[in-house]
Amino acid sequence: MNDNGDYWVFAYGSLMWNPGFSYEQVMPARLFGYHRAFCVLSWAFRGQRVCPGLVLGLDNGGSCVGRAFRIADARREQIIQYLDDREIPDIGKSGVRLDVYRREKKRVHLLAADGRSRHVRAACYICEHAHVQYAGKLSPGTQLRYILQGEDSCGTNVDYLRNTILHMD
Repeated sequence: MNDNGDYWVFAYGSLMWNPGFSYEQVMPARLFGYHRAFCVLSWAFRGQRVCPGLVLGLDNGGSCVGRAFRIADARREQIIQYLDDREIPDIGKSGVRLDVYRREKKRVHLLAADGRSRHVRAACYICEHAHVQYAGKLSPGTQLRYILQGEDSCGTNVDYLRNTILHMD
């Protein structure tokens, strides 16, 4: 597993269709040991504390196909800071961080079109089960209720769901 000084980021939700950073390469990828789930209450971007939305998280078990973005080493620190600010934001002027995700390097399997796949270590944002916004496994009806009501600065939760589905490989 040789990353050649490059930094990889694994995307499974909005980062797939709206990364917000420049990258050298993007490839379909699979992460084992975690699955994509609507398990995080959104108090920012897709909902508010009084009317939360529901967004995706990487939760324990299974596997998840997403996208891996390769970032040149020269831009690593800038992009890590951008992603941490995006995925672990401060809310308003309170300075309270919503640490519902933690950044970890995980081994992901790059799914090359020519069949010559390989593994790299990629930054992944994993659900923090102890966080108050972690909703766990919800019934489909409860998930739907949160998704239909969620809306904030990045748009509706329904648009988030639609865009994620459209960009799944």
